Amino acid sequence: MRDGRAGSAVLDYAACLIFTVDDRRYALPLADVERIVRAVAVKPVPNSPAHVLGLIDVEGSVLPVIDTRQLFGLRSRGVRASDRFIIARAREQRVAFAVDTVAGILAPDEREFVGVSDILPGLDIEGVVQDTAGAVMLVDAAQLLRPPGSTRGLSHD
Repeated sequence: MRDGRAGSAVLDYAACLIFTVDDRRYALPLADVERIVRAVAVKPVPNSPAHVLGLIDVEGSVLPVIDTRQLFGLRSRGVRASDRFIIARAREQRVAFAVDTVAGILAPDEREFVGVSDILPGLDIEGVVQDTAGAVMLVDAAQLLRPPGSTRGLSHD
């Protein structure tokens, strides 16, 4: 979500959901999160992009499961029973982000926000905030799933 200032990206500061992937902490705007569910078996889809683990059924809706490890440049691994799926909206599409844990809610003070888009353009994070446990990288679900033709999307690159 952008705040209207030229070149500056600011996420919704009301609240963010903190999650972990390989002991790294990330956060999504809580406004984009529908719910968190325990990981379930994922049905693989032949010839799908590398960052799509497969499909799951959530109360009659079929959702793609996104491999956050792949998105963040980490080594991919299979889904574990201890993992969580964050059901979120990314550009009008519901998706499930596979994460290791959900750590809680963060309500950062805008003064704590350090934007990275002006410093290091092209990164998949909007900014960083510090809390008592250290740095949290703020991500935007829609940015993670950029449309086809850019570097990433739900379809093949």
